[in-house]
Amino acid sequence: MIEYKYSSGSANDRFCFLLAVILLQQGKLAEARQHIQRRLQGRPEHVPSLLTAGKAAQADRDLPAARRYSSKAASLAPSEVEPAFLLGLLVLEEGDAPAAVRVFSDLTRLAPQQVAVWCSLGAAYRQIDDKAAACQALRHALQLDAQRVDAWFNLGLILQDMRDLTGAATAFRAALTHRPAFAAAALNLGVVLQDAGAVDEAMSAYRDAYRLDATTFGRIAHALTSAPSGRLWLNVQALRQLLLS
Repeated sequence: MIEYKYSSGSANDRFCFLLAVILLQQGKLAEARQHIQRRLQGRPEHVPSLLTAGKAAQADRDLPAARRYSSKAASLAPSEVEPAFLLGLLVLEEGDAPAAVRVFSDLTRLAPQQVAVWCSLGAAYRQIDDKAAACQALRHALQLDAQRVDAWFNLGLILQDMRDLTGAATAFRAALTHRPAFAAAALNLGVVLQDAGAVDEAMSAYRDAYRLDATTFGRIAHALTSAPSGRLWLNVQALRQLLLS
């Protein structure tokens, strides 16, 4: 339990800010939002406080409020990366992918070496179904950091959508190289290998996915029985045993 009492003046404002940060870290969202509001009453244009208020609102699933705080912070600090980046993530989470593309595109000019910005731009382009632009953004991210797992995985998903099965398999394998316990990458690797007609290799990938995460079984069973190149098991338990062998 954190015990506190308010005093007056700037010291109290700083105390409210620090307390809000601690409460946010502890997951006490209602209290965190209460204290950061007290801070903003005294300093409504304090960018770190606006960002904290935005993060607390986002964690509390109040996305409109989170967007308002982040937008104000970004307008007050146009040369800083974090406010605009958080705004872009919020906009994307709200489903406004075209706006997210604009935010992240601007950020690539402000911070061209920030890998996370390029990854997020790729995710935004994917949501508006601009596959070519998404691939370009993700490949740029990988030029900056070839071990960026989310970039490899998302690139694999886009190439899979584009029916570039060889490229997708390469991307999923790269994701697994850098994160061997990535069940979703193993599962999707199995799907693209199966679609390419390499059923034995697909089964090996499915085994890896199932061992990493048993909840992948439903998707594995569906893929094996619905794709043009697959296998049919009448006994579900036999398939489970095979995946564990």
